[in-house]
Amino acid sequence: MSAKKTNKLTQFWTELKRRKVIRVIIVYAASAFAILEATDIIFPRLGLPDWSVDLVLYVLGLGFIITAILSWVYDITPEGLTITESIEIERQKQKNGKSVQSQETKIWKVTSYISILLIIALIILNVVRSNNQTRDIEKLEKSIAVLPFENLGPPEHAYFADGMTEEITSLLATIKALGVISRKSAVHYAKTDKTLKQIGKELGVNYILEGTVRWATTPEGIDRVRITPQLIRVSDDIHIWADNYDRQINDIFKIQSEIAQKVVEQLGIKLLEGEQSTLEIQPTENLEAYQAYLRGRYYVGQPHFSLESWNRAVQNFQQAVEIDTCFALAYAELARAHAGFYNLRYDLSESRLEESDQAAAKALEFGPDLPGVHLALGYYYLWAFEKDRKPKNGRSCLSAFKNLAYQCLPCTPCDLFWGKGLWYLVRGG
Repeated sequence: MSAKKTNKLTQFWTELKRRKVIRVIIVYAASAFAILEATDIIFPRLGLPDWSVDLVLYVLGLGFIITAILSWVYDITPEGLTITESIEIERQKQKNGKSVQSQETKIWKVTSYISILLIIALIILNVVRSNNQTRDIEKLEKSIAVLPFENLGPPEHAYFADGMTEEITSLLATIKALGVISRKSAVHYAKTDKTLKQIGKELGVNYILEGTVRWATTPEGIDRVRITPQLIRVSDDIHIWADNYDRQINDIFKIQSEIAQKVVEQLGIKLLEGEQSTLEIQPTENLEAYQAYLRGRYYVGQPHFSLESWNRAVQNFQQAVEIDTCFALAYAELARAHAGFYNLRYDLSESRLEESDQAAAKALEFGPDLPGVHLALGYYYLWAFEKDRKPKNGRSCLSAFKNLAYQCLPCTPCDLFWGKGLWYLVRGG
């Protein structure tokens, strides 16, 4: 009985190989693996929800079943797609079609070997990347991700909560002893069901800062903001610090600075010379200009790059620099937004590029040492200049990003490398 079962399994395995089902599965597996790797990298950048990755996985799983069935029934030959012949007919034609069969077999073998090598390479890449991440965390004991603060106010105040998250992230990123995950990576977890332990593991951090923001106007007409930050240790899910900042909106810069300093203090990090003053820098003295700037940043960060979002971004950045004519960061973002219009082919006019150039010049005039200025201008140079159009000051996107790296201007490494990667991808080096 056992021998019969073994014989049937052997026959089935032989038939699978004859119909090239095994080779098709290997090629499909390699392709699916590569697609999942690309999905894992690209989807978070596009702001797509968590379930979109799962959807791709389900589609690939369904495709696997369909591919296996089709490969059993059909065969790819020099004449095209044909129904796989029975083994008896194949044996009869074997002598006449020996060279063709040999050619087909050779092609399938090469494809299978390449697919196997690709699978092995992707597995090794994942293992190496995981080990490097672990080593990096060990080297930099203190690492943190600032998750998007939840807006407890009306929907129109969402930009303010987003802005608080981004500003606190930027302040923490100026501390050399602290590894800070990019806002681009952290925003992916805005509305996720994953636990903090899962998020911490995926982002490779030891600590997570989350919180809520509520902006409201009192009956007396006074604008007040309440921010409740919480610092959690990922390893045991313990809240090691939490506070409640309930003050007038005019104190918003001080609140941001205090939260960043308190996080640094709780993590036991000793500030280097100059880092304390960096935490206390205000981007502008005008609160109205600052709010317009935050609204602009909010619209730039919206997914899908819609024309409406970019129009609103430009309008708000323009409003910010009109209120505060020395607001360097707003000028830099305005230059980037105008260049975005050109890059997305919404407006290819010379006047659009001139507006972008003028805003960029103002940004460098008022904020030559601000990291946010160089980061925004990196995208401006990337988007506004084709190979036949060179900036008058001789700078480039790459030089702007290198300025961040080599002059030690504080910036989250992920933002820096993402920008430089875009340069090499678009311009080819």
